[in-house]
Amino acid sequence: MKESLEDYTRVMRGRYARRTSKRKNKGLSLYKTDADNGSKAICPVSNDLRSPLPEPKHSVFPRTSRDMNRAYQVALICGALPLLVGILIFLMWFITRWNWLMMAGMFTLFGGVAVFFIGAIALVCFFWLAFRTPELPRRRLWLSTLGCAALLLSNFAVAGGITASVIAIETRYTVVVHNTSQLPLSGVRVFGGGCEADFGTIPPNGIIRRSFWIQHDGELEFRAVSGATTHSQTIDGYVTRNMGGHTTVNINPDAMISVSNKDA
Repeated sequence: MKESLEDYTRVMRGRYARRTSKRKNKGLSLYKTDADNGSKAICPVSNDLRSPLPEPKHSVFPRTSRDMNRAYQVALICGALPLLVGILIFLMWFITRWNWLMMAGMFTLFGGVAVFFIGAIALVCFFWLAFRTPELPRRRLWLSTLGCAALLLSNFAVAGGITASVIAIETRYTVVVHNTSQLPLSGVRVFGGGCEADFGTIPPNGIIRRSFWIQHDGELEFRAVSGATTHSQTIDGYVTRNMGGHTTVNINPDAMISVSNKDA
């Protein structure tokens, strides 16, 4: 019985010692001095209070600003790129009249529509992010958004103008009269297909060009007077609406007429 009591006492002391050790590890004894009597008191401090402070969360504004700038740059590129490419292709075609540029213009036209929608989505994303950013002035936000939207929409206006110009150039009929004779030509005119072009009087070695649009099917006739000679000749056997052409009429020194035709 006595041995059992001693064993029980030993076990209880061990538990108490372990419990005391845990409490010491949990807290830190700090001395606090009383301002009145200079005595020190011991107070436990929890490990939670001694743990480092949580790191402050980074502001989301820098990331939002980066995303906002990227979206605006994408919208600007989508507005400017097809506009510049389309104008460049049109100018090159107008100067050189290379046929492959017509196909390149068609690809640019359809590709520009797809790029427009990409730019519009990017602009909407920019506006949504910028509207949620109080640091950005509202006047600047609206000016930037409206300016970029105008750039995107201007692609349709420019594309329509270029398309109308190409159609007008391709469907017009041009006649060039070159007088290489020694006598002036008077009463020079070209008529047929529902239209008539008056060239007036052409001096020796003079050149006059006229362009017009054929209204219906027919033939083109050339009339001119040189001294006592009246020149009359068919310069194109068939013309029709929306089909352009280019004809050069030469009045030779021997008063003979030579005609050369080619597509517009």
